[in-house]
Amino acid sequence: MHDYSSLLRRLDRAAPADTAFHEAFELRKALFQQYPKDIGQRTFLARLYSTQGELDKAAKNYDASFLAHNLAVVLTQSLVDEFPDIYEYQRIVIGAMIDQLNVCLLANKPEIGKAAWQKLSNRLQIAFQKFPKDRYIVERTADWQYHWADYLWEDGQKSQATSAAKSSIQAALQLLTLSPTMKPNEEALWSNNAAWKLAIVADPSLRDFKKSEQLARRAVELAPNNSYYIHTLGTVLYYAGDFEAARDQLLFAIQMEQVAAKRGSLEQLMQALRTLPNDPTIARQEIDTSLGLQQKSPRQMSPFYSQLAMTLWRLDEHATARNMLRLVVDPPTEFSKFGAEPRRLVNEARSIVLPD
Repeated sequence: MHDYSSLLRRLDRAAPADTAFHEAFELRKALFQQYPKDIGQRTFLARLYSTQGELDKAAKNYDASFLAHNLAVVLTQSLVDEFPDIYEYQRIVIGAMIDQLNVCLLANKPEIGKAAWQKLSNRLQIAFQKFPKDRYIVERTADWQYHWADYLWEDGQKSQATSAAKSSIQAALQLLTLSPTMKPNEEALWSNNAAWKLAIVADPSLRDFKKSEQLARRAVELAPNNSYYIHTLGTVLYYAGDFEAARDQLLFAIQMEQVAAKRGSLEQLMQALRTLPNDPTIARQEIDTSLGLQQKSPRQMSPFYSQLAMTLWRLDEHATARNMLRLVVDPPTEFSKFGAEPRRLVNEARSIVLPD
């Protein structure tokens, strides 16, 4: 009935889908109550709670969604505790925890969200140690642990942040070894992600610029027109102290965001940036129209601008650095997956590029 309800939902038959789902849900609850030690009943019921959580999330009933996902976590956590070496149970509980955390992020609930994230982090640490070659677990360790480390660092929990970041970096590097026949776009993505982490991880003691540069150059080699990969290479070079090379790569990343008809040389781009108006709103409008940036919002372009601002400041281009920093919008303050890192990087830029 559960699968049937999912099929009906895909066919846009919401009413019969709801009926079939609730019948399956009530039946599974009754069976679990009758056979509470049956592992199959437990996992099937957890799956239904997860589906209910997603339905509630789609309806923006976030409190009910959180509770439903929490019940899925509770049901599957006991299986992991009893059978820690069974991969399927690790995967089920990690998926349920991520679903629960995503609800907290969507609803902007940092209090319960951070508690849920810490539980996910603990589970990922254990799962990664037990299954270091499983792509599902390694990908999620590389991703979620890294962003959690930034929140921990922001909250002053430095040792916990270092532990989470370390496992994220290990997982990010591990991803590059999992497939002997990795596709070029896939290798470029994982190389870029690992390079970024190794260059700007919150704990400076974990940074490895030599390895990071190797990976960033490999990503650009595989995807030479990807502005984000070029930006990563520029960022790596900045933190490694090669400011001239960083400037060229960071300018090139912005150039790649221009529509083809508006692209000139890097020096022409630099000259345009030198003559931007002082008013940030007018400057953003001018840079979008005169330079032809591809309909990107100021928030999307802010990491490009803040990194270039720091680089130009180090090269004594102080006036242009201030111009660039004016283009940067305040990073989001809400509880979001990527919120802590942009705040850290923008604060760093604003501490380096001093006002007139």
